[in-house]
Amino acid sequence: MVPYPRVIPDQAQRCAAVGLVDADADYLATLGQQLEDAMVGAANAHGALVADVYVDSDGHGPCADEANRWVNGAVPAGSGASFHPTARGHEAMAARVLEILK
Repeated sequence: MVPYPRVIPDQAQRCAAVGLVDADADYLATLGQQLEDAMVGAANAHGALVADVYVDSDGHGPCADEANRWVNGAVPAGSGASFHPTARGHEAMAARVLEILK
């Protein structure tokens, strides 16, 4: 199972690229963590393999420089759509899946 990458960084790592006021960003970050917890919990309860890119993507969000960005903010900077993985993010997630399958 591959959960979503972390889309909204915590307040200490936020920048203008997130494009949300703190209250909205906090709410969405909390929802993202709840979704991560539910997905990983369900996978673990059923003995599924987990390629946990949510944890791996910390520091690779919309505020990271382009070479390290796995997820776009409100306005895509390079490949991908708003608040979705970049090409580099997809590559990193695929690499994590291959590591888990070995």
